[in-house]
Amino acid sequence: MLCHYHQAPNRTPLHSRMQHGRCAGCNVDITIDMTYASQKLENMDRTVVRSGNIPRVHEELPTHTHRHSQGTKAGSLDMDGSEDFHRRLSLDEVDPSQFPETYCDRMSGIELDKMKDARDSMFPLDKRWPFLLRMPATIFGITMGISSQSIVWKGLATQTSMEFLHLPAIVGTVLWIIGIVMLVVTSVAYALKVYFWPKAVYREFVHPIRSNFLVQPFLSALFLLLGAPKLVNNGDQTSIIICAFIFSVPVLIIEVHFYGHWLMGGHNRRLSAVVNPTTQISVIGNFIAATAFAVGGWNDLALFLFSAGLLHQLVVFLTIYMRLPSNAPLVSQLHPVLFLFVAPPCTAATSWFAISGEVDYFAKILTFIGLFLYLLLASRANHLVRGVRFSLAWWAYTFPMGAAALAAMTYASANHCLFAKVLAAGLSFISSATVMFVSVYTVARTFTGHLFPNDEVVGVCLTPDPSVRNVISNFSNPISAAS
Repeated sequence: MLCHYHQAPNRTPLHSRMQHGRCAGCNVDITIDMTYASQKLENMDRTVVRSGNIPRVHEELPTHTHRHSQGTKAGSLDMDGSEDFHRRLSLDEVDPSQFPETYCDRMSGIELDKMKDARDSMFPLDKRWPFLLRMPATIFGITMGISSQSIVWKGLATQTSMEFLHLPAIVGTVLWIIGIVMLVVTSVAYALKVYFWPKAVYREFVHPIRSNFLVQPFLSALFLLLGAPKLVNNGDQTSIIICAFIFSVPVLIIEVHFYGHWLMGGHNRRLSAVVNPTTQISVIGNFIAATAFAVGGWNDLALFLFSAGLLHQLVVFLTIYMRLPSNAPLVSQLHPVLFLFVAPPCTAATSWFAISGEVDYFAKILTFIGLFLYLLLASRANHLVRGVRFSLAWWAYTFPMGAAALAAMTYASANHCLFAKVLAAGLSFISSATVMFVSVYTVARTFTGHLFPNDEVVGVCLTPDPSVRNVISNFSNPISAAS
């Protein structure tokens, strides 16, 4: 026998059956499923009639149950409740090959991070989930933004084309130290998530968007390697090669996994089915690794990585641009991740300069492609931020802007005209101002407790089994403390 959720062939719109309010006991926002509540009322009325009593006309709606009624902190879940989180995650089993299709079917938004139907949630949406469960892989965007700024300020202080600014090298050193601290903190926190919540991490790994962010900690480490001050690495090519190997091997493994699915995956794993702006992050890793090996003096390996990155970037860009196979337009509220279009050609230009040792026509072409895309997106700036709430996705602005500034500095080093120098300095300061702006918002949202909301990507029920969904998919049923 199926539950009410599975008996209804057509789901009613979410906004028409949900009632929002605030719990008087714990002072948190709550959401009541009116369909579920009306079904409970009907069952109660039938019970009263069968017992021979007079039916109660004004029956109160079933209320949500918070832990404050059991002596725990309002609106939060204690450690005992985490056992039920693990139990529900273990029950929600689905064929891994069906994950992208399932996410597209049950999630919405350009990042596929919002449930279309609140009844698909395995956990109560009116409670705050454990912190590690709420921490998404997009947190590594912070390390990417800060580590790229260390290279930008190192270039502003050391490149001959930027000597007219007379900037101290200490700024790049401070940013490099901050980048290391942030990389260590975020990596340790996510490693704890891997240990305590492996099924939640697996859900992010098979998510068509979140999976692309899992390569970012290694890219951040490569950025910090390239941005290391002279006091740490005074041109020692052997140490650069060793560190580049350590950080590039995981990147190459993840990329081969992705590229294999794009080329030989099923109908729901091919590139045209999962492509999105964040898909370019894995491609960017080839160019960053190639730059590191070129600086270390191994040009052949650098050229190999550059060639692989260039091939797949052409395929990814054309697929995104044409949006095959459905030709469906992107949502009207464009997200900051669209700025990632700027990063591949700019990082490729910097990489090619490190390999060839000169700014030739090919390097200039790559630089101009990146600057054109920068101008194109900047002209649509009102669409990039209008109506979009602040989240960790805003850090997607920072790295591409830094990559554009580095490419402009490389171009200015070969063309000693005033315009190229002013352009490089202007893009550098714009990228730094963007990092400062996003950092202030990130700190403010952290102190107000809004930076890490419940992560619906790991909380959505994906299994097609009706009997399992009947147990874990009804968000109106609170997690039992005894489970």
